[in-house]
Amino acid sequence: MPASTGRRTGAHLVEESLFHADDLDERDPVGYRRLVRYAERRGITLRSRREFVNEVLWPIGYEARAWVVGLNLPYDLSRLAFASYPRRRAGTRGFSLAIWDYLDEPSGEWRVNRFRPLISVETIDNKRALIRFGRVQGPRADFLIPGDDPHGEPNPGYTFPGNFLDLRTLAFVLTGEGHTLASACEAFRVRHRKSKAERHGVITARYIDYCRRDVLASYELLEALLREYERHPVALHPTKARSPASLAKAYLQAMGIVPFLERVADE
Repeated sequence: MPASTGRRTGAHLVEESLFHADDLDERDPVGYRRLVRYAERRGITLRSRREFVNEVLWPIGYEARAWVVGLNLPYDLSRLAFASYPRRRAGTRGFSLAIWDYLDEPSGEWRVNRFRPLISVETIDNKRALIRFGRVQGPRADFLIPGDDPHGEPNPGYTFPGNFLDLRTLAFVLTGEGHTLASACEAFRVRHRKSKAERHGVITARYIDYCRRDVLASYELLEALLREYERHPVALHPTKARSPASLAKAYLQAMGIVPFLERVADE
């Protein structure tokens, strides 16, 4: 996906890739060989989880500040994590995900890379979650430039939060209803709908086809949701929309109407 400079993605396919668990070749050598053959026959890039987060998620999702999109995104991101930690702040429901690691050669163990961010996920309800990158140690100067800074000056107190877009949340914003991928594709008349798998957890060509179909359906749903969102003349960025109420508030701002509680507070 391109960096989030506007609403529509304007996307075109640069690369299709599959990724697998770092130790898949050891845990399931038969499934791994099937995955390799499938990727070779179709000209698809195959990466390990570690290669994917280092070669795709880091340079595109963080350094280039592109959108990171999925439906039920907390679940998708958890599949990329090698460790998770409960949130320590009282009264919150969430967790932090360690996505990037490094090999500590003296011990031979993989450890958290503190020069790359954790991803924090704070659950609001079954339709919404606040997802953001955490702070990194020794950030580069360009990491410290807020996206809305017209001068492009680094701010030592700034932390890039990421551009995470959960299609489940955006569908809720636009419809006021909770959706699965199947029901959202139906509601927004997506061409390639979600298919059904005969069984999960066994790597076969048909199962890989099923997973790829999910990605295609998700991408077409993204385009459909953004087309619908563009019909609303508001300044609220789709990655910041959390509920139908947030969209309604954006309408008030567009019309120059100050909410009642804000007017009372100013008196």
